[in-house]
Formats: sequence, structure tokens, C-alpha cells
Amino acid sequence: MKQVYYIKAYLNREGIRIGVTAIENVLKRNNLWRYKTKKKKKRYDKRKFVSKIQKEGKIVQIDTKYIKLGRKRVYQFTAVDLATRYSWREIYEDKTPSSALSFLKYVLKTSPFKIQAIQTDNGIEYTYRCINTPKINIFDEYCLKNKLERRYIPIATPRYNGVVERVHGIDEREFYSRLNKNITVELLREKLKEYTHFYNNQRLISSLGYITIKERIKNIIASKSTISMAP
Repeated sequence: MKQVYYIKAYLNREGIRIGVTAIENVLKRNNLWRYKTKKKKKRYDKRKFVSKIQKEGKIVQIDTKYIKLGRKRVYQFTAVDLATRYSWREIYEDKTPSSALSFLKYVLKTSPFKIQAIQTDNGIEYTYRCINTPKINIFDEYCLKNKLERRYIPIATPRYNGVVERVHGIDEREFYSRLNKNITVELLREKLKEYTHFYNNQRLISSLGYITIKERIKNIIASKSTISMAP
């Protein structure tokens, strides 16, 4: 059902004004209607666990997604900025602290804005705080040395990392479901890079009011300029 609103938003950007019902009818006539009434089940309101962040880079959520390529398993590290929904994705062949740190450095190097805080779950690729060891995880250590605030979600409550979790769901539906599962890791990395570029620059984001992430960043910059010019 939600996809109808995406279609409407894309058409509006092309100057085509059409109602939701009309779009539904066109989809039904062409056997493209996939919406089915599902049994209601208990759901958590993720909005309760995501504060309204307005400053870009204030909090970036990071998480790991398992990817199966034939008989091989690889890992997608994903980061999402809460204010702009700007995202980063990279494929690694393991999910060790070294890979997590490598990804963090990539995020910091390529970010279009300064990042202040990193939020993750309690997986050992990110922290040792939940295991009995005096050692500090190199991911935590790097954040400490570089004055990045560290935030950890409560144990076994992924909804507190709801934004990046939702992005993983979108990735599954819009990228991985259309992918040849026998693809090589190298080609996967290439295609994921193209998809991420599309996601950050062209895809409409419903939580931003059906504008692109690129437009969201421009709006934030413009609002800052307006404030600085005010008497």
C-alpha cells in the first residue's frame, strides 16, 4: 500500500497530478496490485525509540546485515545518519572488530558532514562491554581516541537501532531480492556502491516527507545560511 504513495510522489515531481485511488486502479487493472490484508500483530512504535534529531552527524547508527551468496556468507556493514538518513554500506567477508573499525574509518572519511556520536548494538564486532574481559574493543578505542561519543542500545532490543534496521529491510526488498545470489563478492560490492549512490541522491524517503536525502542535506544547509544572515 505504501508504494502507492511513492508512485504518487514521483509523479508529482514530474508535474503529473493524480490521486492515490487512481494509481491503485491502474495497478489492479494491470495485475500489479500486491497489497494483501494481513493479520494485525503486536508491533512496537519505533518512533518512541528514535528521538527527533535535527542536526546532521549528531547520531549515526551502525549495524551488520548477514548476506548469503550461494554457499558463502558475507556481511554488510551499514551506517545511517538520523537527521538526514544519509547512508553508507560496505561488504566484508567477516564481522570482526577489524572489519567494523575499517568500516567506521570509511564512514568518517567519506561523510559530507562531521559526525559526533556512533550508536551500535552490543555485538563483539563493536564492543566487549558485555563479555568478561579487561580488553577494550578496537572499535570503542578508536571512538574514544577520536572523541566520538559512543552510544549502546539495550541488550536484545534492536528496535532502539530502528532506523538502520529499517534501512536493512529496504535493502532486502529493493536490492537483494533482485540480485543473482551467485554473484561474486567483487561484483556485489560494485552494485551495492551504485545502489547506495541512488539511495542517497535519488530515492524518495517517506520519513523525510518524500524528498531525497540530497535535498534534505541542502535544506539543512540553506536553513543554517538563513539563520546566520538574520540580524
